[in-house]
Amino acid sequence: LIATRVDEVQRGAAETVASNGEVSELLGDMAELVRSIAASVQVQTGTTEDLSGRVDRLAEAAQTINDVAGAVDEAAGTTRQASNESRNAAQGLADLATDMIALTDA
Repeated sequence: LIATRVDEVQRGAAETVASNGEVSELLGDMAELVRSIAASVQVQTGTTEDLSGRVDRLAEAAQTINDVAGAVDEAAGTTRQASNESRNAAQGLADLATDMIALTDA
């Protein structure tokens, strides 16, 4: 009877040791998984920061394009006004030439 109990206790102790080994192995696997997740988060953080910087630069470029477009629009308006003035001056010269020809024919 005592030998049986000793055997049971020894088997129980062996099972406990085996279970502790399995728990330790699982804890090691979990630690490795946590390290892997932390590394992935670090990479993702770097990628997010890089993308954020690129978005900022794109926004600045868009603003520059908008500013240039405004300047081009203003220059086009000035050119249009100068063109109208030139056309009016040319028409005035043509009218003057017509008047001069009429005077010389008279």
